[in-house]
Amino acid sequence: MILIHRFTPFFILCSAASGFAAVVVSALPVLPGLALTVAMVAFLFARLCRLSPRSFQFWYLTGTPVTFLLSSFGFLLLLERPLERWALAAATSLLLFLFAELVFAYVHVPATYRAYSIEHLSLGLNVLTTFFLSSFAFGTGMLLQLPLWLSSAAFASSVAFIMFGTLWVSKVAVRPALAYALAGTALATELFAVISYLPTGYYVDAALISVFLYVFLGLTRARFLDKMTKTVVGRYSAVGSGLFLLLMGTARWT
Repeated sequence: MILIHRFTPFFILCSAASGFAAVVVSALPVLPGLALTVAMVAFLFARLCRLSPRSFQFWYLTGTPVTFLLSSFGFLLLLERPLERWALAAATSLLLFLFAELVFAYVHVPATYRAYSIEHLSLGLNVLTTFFLSSFAFGTGMLLQLPLWLSSAAFASSVAFIMFGTLWVSKVAVRPALAYALAGTALATELFAVISYLPTGYYVDAALISVFLYVFLGLTRARFLDKMTKTVVGRYSAVGSGLFLLLMGTARWT
């Protein structure tokens, strides 16, 4: 059995890469190809986590990569150049493989697991997921003229899972993690609604949301891990402000 689990990350890599390739070259219609790929990757991660749905660990270690994969497919639909699509497919498949490798070590061979590896990689995946989801939400809202409340509700539900999961995996207690996740979700959703009125492209809008999420989660984690110092606050403030100014200064205003 352990041998099957050992090869599961490679099966996940092949499943994701094959699904992206099928969609990119139009060998399959987009929705069936997406559904088949997501179902296969979700099943493989669920088996890797020993099919234990009674624990939040199972839902987080399965839901995080699946949400990332779904958001990547959504972002794929916004890209027009084949090279960009192939680059996204390769990057997503590789990150899913790396996450699966960490999950395998954490669940099945704890002695080989390096502390905080999943925390650090999942934070990166969650920031990317937020960028992809926001881009898709802003893009489809603009192209299909969807009502803002619908896009905001879908965005809020995804961000709530991302924020709570990131704090939970960082060993924050459930009650404070839930409180901060709800507060962060409310702020992010309000920011999402406000940014939707800016005369900028949806990539810039999504990047602004991602910067907020990165700074909020970084400072929140630092607070609960007793690492909240002037240096940490200054670093996050500098990075957040610098990225904000860079995005605003280089954005095309329409």
